Parts: sequence; C-alpha cells; structure tokens
Amino acid sequence: MKNIILVIFILLQTSFLFSQGNEIIINDDSQYGFSRPRIALLDNDIPFVLWGKTGGSPKVYGAKLVGANFSTPVQIVPDSMRPRVGGLDGPNIVSHKDSVYVVWGNQDMANHHVFLSRSFDGGNSFGSAIQTDSLDLGENIEYPGISMNNDGTLGLYFIKSDPSWNNPTQSLITSYDRGNTFSKDSVVNSFSPGLPCECCQGSMEMQDSNWVFYYRNNVSNIRNTYSLVSTDYGNNFDGVYEMDDDDWFIQSCPSSGPEGHIVGDNSFVAWMSRGSGNTRVLFSSVNMLTGVTSPATYIDPNVSSSVVQNYPSVAGSGDTIAVVWQDNRYLASSVFTSISIDGGQSFMGTTLISDTTVLMSYTSIDVAFANGVFHYVWKNNNKIFYKNMTIPLILSASTDQADINHFSLFPNPASTELTIETELKVEKLSIIDIRGEIIKSFIPSSKIINVEVLPDGIYFIKIEGDDKSFIRKFIKR
Repeated sequence: MKNIILVIFILLQTSFLFSQGNEIIINDDSQYGFSRPRIALLDNDIPFVLWGKTGGSPKVYGAKLVGANFSTPVQIVPDSMRPRVGGLDGPNIVSHKDSVYVVWGNQDMANHHVFLSRSFDGGNSFGSAIQTDSLDLGENIEYPGISMNNDGTLGLYFIKSDPSWNNPTQSLITSYDRGNTFSKDSVVNSFSPGLPCECCQGSMEMQDSNWVFYYRNNVSNIRNTYSLVSTDYGNNFDGVYEMDDDDWFIQSCPSSGPEGHIVGDNSFVAWMSRGSGNTRVLFSSVNMLTGVTSPATYIDPNVSSSVVQNYPSVAGSGDTIAVVWQDNRYLASSVFTSISIDGGQSFMGTTLISDTTVLMSYTSIDVAFANGVFHYVWKNNNKIFYKNMTIPLILSASTDQADINHFSLFPNPASTELTIETELKVEKLSIIDIRGEIIKSFIPSSKIINVEVLPDGIYFIKIEGDDKSFIRKFIKR
C-alpha cells in the first residue's frame, strides 16, 4: 500500500508542478495541547499558528515560524478565563501584517461571551481579553469566528441561542477600529428559511462592500449549505442562495460547516454532504450580481464510494483557490488538497499533503495563502504539523492585480479568437500552457489572436514591451 501511495503522490506532483516544503512539527509537547490548529500569515508571509489545550484548565497557545522551526508557544488567553477549545468549537484567527486577532468563546456561564485577544507585535505577546458582545446573562454562544475586510473592519460571528439552547441565530458583530469598540450583534440569517445548524461552524468573507456568510441551514432536518450575500457592508444579508441541492436529511448534527472565498463578483464555497449517500466534499459558486449559482460538484469525483471526506477549509487570492480536506482513501484520515486557478470553476486534480508512511489519522486541517504559496496545518493525537506548497510562478502571476490593471482579454473563455486590450506597446506575445511551456511566441500584428487550434483547457498570454511583462490567464473552450 505504501508503494502505491507514493507513486500516486509523485504523479500528482509532477502533473501540476506543485512544490511541497518539508513537514515541520509545530508542537509535540503535551503541556501545550494539540486541539484544533488554525493558521494566519504575518508580515512577509510568516505563518502564525494557534491551537488549544483541553482539560479542566483550558488554554490557547500560538507560535510562529522562525527560520526552519516554530517558536516556543505563547499563551494567548489569560489564566482567569476558560476558553472553548474543542475540536470543532475553538478559537479562530485573522491577521494583517504584524497584527493578530484571535476570537474565542468563554465557557463560564456567568461570563459566557465572545472575547477578542490582540497582538500588535507579530504574535510575540497578547493583550488582555476584550469582551465583544452585550449578550444578556443566560444567552449562549457557540462557534465564534472572525474575518477582516480590506479596510481593516473586523467581522466577528457566532451562533447565539436562548438560555435553553434553543432558537439559534447566526449573529454578527463588527468593529471599525480594529477591536477597540464593537457594534451590537445583528442576525445574519434573518432572510433565509429555517434555523442555522446548531452545531456547525459558519464562516464569512469580506471584500469591500461584499460580505458573504457561509453556513449550514436546518429546515426540518434538511441541512443544506447556504451563501448569504450582503452588498452593503453587512447591513443586510438579503441575497439568499442555497448552494447544495442534495437535501440531506439528518436528525443528528453533521458537525461540519462550509468555507468560502470571494472572487470579484463571484462567491465560491466548499462543504461536506452525505445527501447522495456518500460523504463527499463539494463546491459551487454564485454570481452576486445575477444570482446564478453553479451546480454542486464533487471536489474529487474519482474516489470510491467507501471513501469518507470531511471538514473542508478554503483559502485563496483572486482566482487562485485551494480546498483542503481529510479523507480515508488510505485507511486512516489523510490530508488532501486541490487547486483552482479559475476562481473555483474547475480544480486540478488532488494532491496528498500528509505523510502516509505511518498509519495515523490527521484532522483539524486549515490553510492560508499569499504570493503563490499555500500554508497548511493539521494535527494527530500528539503533534501539530505545518507544511507549505508553492504553485508555479506562471499560475500565481495570473492573479496579480498589476496584471489585471495593465491589460485584459476577452471573450474569456474563448473558442476562436481573443482580443487584447492594453496600453503597452507589445513587442512580444507568448501563449503558455498550464505546465508553463511556451506553445508559441511571436510579434503580434493585431490585437486579435486566433486560438481556434488550441485544445480545450487553461492557458496564459504573456505580453512584453517597454521593459515590462504581464500575464493573464484564459480558458479555451
């Protein structure tokens, strides 16, 4: 079995030219615990990882990559608090340069609130815990999360229930001054039917005025995935889109929520469902202007029906997206990822991330992305792991904002001809395939390029002139 796994791994790596770094152990010391690692990137794309320690005196710790190893863990939550640090309901994190924001829920019923811990020195130290909500005594909170907009606005979200743990709502608090003051909580799911799945973590993405909340709904025990879209900075989430048409009927809790990514006017989301009879990770997207949703599609359609996939996590920038998940195709749960460079319309196979030479189950997977590098974390019973994966320059360059500003291609996708719009005096034009190989280079005599003879697939146009070069991706269909 190990030899077969190795061969598959090499083939996947070679086909798409992804380069994996070495696996690094973040923590293997039981005094710091191993619960639910989450990752964010500091200035210069330095990974910072937080996790929890369960038990009678729960703790939250963090460490960052320094050279080839992670630093000694730093305690984030003070000893006077009892943070929720379960495998599903634990702290979450966002960062901007050397500012780190950690949100978590406190367990004590007398102080049952959502708290924020902040670091402004790259995670070396954290300030006192800040209460973010004004919930009444007895109201309950679960599954807190946090997102950050381009302007630094923080969105803190959680499930709020009444004192009997009934009537759950997805609630949102905003902070416009990076965690000094907070709005009163508002209901995100007021326009959608049913109730939130009470034990499934939601997530949110914020991009300028477009805020999208992803969650699993519960309509008479049909628990499908929804995307709730606000185009007015979170004031109204009145765009309600059911992304999953499997109508999964389940009376117990799936304990698995969706994650997403905003790509221009489109919102991408990945989730787990067993509505078809098989436990699979699926993906879909919705155009926030037209309301058109794409069909729910398996992230990896080629696995056998006995394979169980779960707990997808999503990260990306522009139209480069990674979905990472756990599945048991190699007996124990392993970590797999798949990459899209067209905004989640399609994915380029499946890559194994974790080590399969030891029969060990890996869980609690998370991912972050910046500048052509995906950063992954996961855990087993007594270790927390980190690994990065670099995508080819030709792929990462295609989503650079400078490229988008300097020239455009249309129509895209194209079947016969592409038109180039640019102010650059083009001295050389190259058509490049997905492997990074130049198919054709020439001096263009026109802004119209014939692509009819190209096989269907993903390609890149590179233009050069005035001592500059820019790359844009196009799809031949």
